[in-house]
Amino acid sequence: MSDKWEDHNIPSEDGRMRSPRLTWNDVQGRWHEYKGKVRQKWGLLTNDDVDLIGGYYEELSGKIQEIYNISRKEADQQIEEWLMGHEDSSNIDSEGNPASSV
Repeated sequence: MSDKWEDHNIPSEDGRMRSPRLTWNDVQGRWHEYKGKVRQKWGLLTNDDVDLIGGYYEELSGKIQEIYNISRKEADQQIEEWLMGHEDSSNIDSEGNPASSV
């Protein structure tokens, strides 16, 4: 994978390091949480497709290319735009507040 999928951490107000936006590593690590969001974005993907993708970027990109009949470049661009539209919520509690570090 290229550098664009790596974490680029920045310090948050409480001093903890966090990613400024969602990265593929975040999605892959919490695939069970993002499966529904992936299905919302790419509605032609079935539950079976999403289960088989299993959080692997290459699998998602390939399936998007296949189902939507688009190029690799366009599929990758769609994924990147989707990632940019989601903030990393790993340090946000259920009420949208910063999670405590304790």
